[in-house]
Amino acid sequence: MKQIKEAPSIGVGVTAYNAEKYLGECLDSLLAQTYPNVRIVVCEDCSQDNTQDILRSYAREHPKRIRAIFNTNNLGIQANVNQSIRELGRPNLISLVAGDDRWRKDKLELEVRALQASASARWAYSQVVAIDSEGVIREKMLRNSNKVVGHQNIIKNLLGHQLITLNWTAENSLLEESGKYYSEDLSYISDWDFNVRLAASSSAVFCEEPTVFYRRHSESITFKGDFKLYLADFKKAYAKHRPLLRKLPSSFQSEVLQQQRNMLQSTAQLWLKDSLRKKQMRKIFLSLVHKLYYKIAPLPKVETNA
Repeated sequence: MKQIKEAPSIGVGVTAYNAEKYLGECLDSLLAQTYPNVRIVVCEDCSQDNTQDILRSYAREHPKRIRAIFNTNNLGIQANVNQSIRELGRPNLISLVAGDDRWRKDKLELEVRALQASASARWAYSQVVAIDSEGVIREKMLRNSNKVVGHQNIIKNLLGHQLITLNWTAENSLLEESGKYYSEDLSYISDWDFNVRLAASSSAVFCEEPTVFYRRHSESITFKGDFKLYLADFKKAYAKHRPLLRKLPSSFQSEVLQQQRNMLQSTAQLWLKDSLRKKQMRKIFLSLVHKLYYKIAPLPKVETNA
């Protein structure tokens, strides 16, 4: 049930690891938010650079607005996100952001307004801008971070990776209904899995203003892990959401299955390019095999509801 209040409190969870180059920019953008009722919790995941010193400085300067949590050992992305959600307590609304991204100053204000104007939506997302390591805009509108009308369409587009909902703002009660936390058994795509769970519980409202600045840089986690584990994450999450897929019209189901296969194939293509650049012969071979497999493999069957 929609529960947003007239002037809801917002808790913003920030996850930071080796973010010395970006954390100040991120926190400045949060402190500059035009929406007044905001509290920030930063969970620092045992960084090896000067991230901790930067965070201590901000926490000292803004003790009423920023709470700093310093992990004694590295938890990893999923567990650190979950810690930030726990440490936020019980604000009316919650939003999450990585310590290398930033927001436009009216991001939260616009999303709160959109939620208040909606009769049913319990979470909001905005247009996303892609920036590089220097903060230079590379894409004024990130592909697929767009408006989707209709609850089933939102679910379909999320399941098929045709919709990006970065840095959403959602009712705390909606998080609780959706499982509250990121799935820590998914090493790479727990954020996608969580967004699908949000969509399964409630429709979303879109803010057309580009207020989220998502940073793409060479330190991305995508190519630092295990390729097989990366693909296994996708397949595990896809299987997990098959019951949700079965609730959609049959035409939607076929479309989503094709899009998911395309995602696996494009992931193999990205790994192939990276492996060629690094001259990693084993990964080149694995990438080629998986790219071919997901091109010709038959689509899995989705059993219809009785």
